Amino acid sequence: MLTIRGERKAAETGYSYSERTYGKFKRHITLSIPVVADSVSAGFADGVLTLTMPKQPAITLQD
Repeated sequence: MLTIRGERKAAETGYSYSERTYGKFKRHITLSIPVVADSVSAGFADGVLTLTMPKQPAITLQD
């Protein structure tokens, strides 16, 4: 399960009405494959969140 938490700050626009939302948020996303949790990395640039999550290697049984 991937959990993303963040907070949007209210913009100081000088207007008394704004259509943009602000406040804390949290999203839970169920992943369909196992990932290496210690190798997960994230970046945020120009309003885009980029996550890199390497897959766990497949376990093979040898006879």
